[in-house]
Amino acid sequence: MKAVLVVQGLEPPRTHSVHLLIKMARDCGVAVPDEVMSAGELTHFAVQARYPGFDDDIDETEWALAVARAETVVVWAASVVGASQTGGR
Repeated sequence: MKAVLVVQGLEPPRTHSVHLLIKMARDCGVAVPDEVMSAGELTHFAVQARYPGFDDDIDETEWALAVARAETVVVWAASVVGASQTGGR
């Protein structure tokens, strides 16, 4: 998400908030698909990974869903960044 902001000419904030990064991308005109919009829920996992014990433990089902959402975001972000490198082609 932060790479998407960089190619839009923005300096990404120091944050773990995926919600905020998605909002910033949309605010600068990036078309964010619904499956990426739902990735805002990944913020919970970013905090949990960085600060173990801060929140409830994550079960295997939640983990698998989070990985799938994260992979979706990475593929989308790579396409946005790649398109900016080729002039949108």
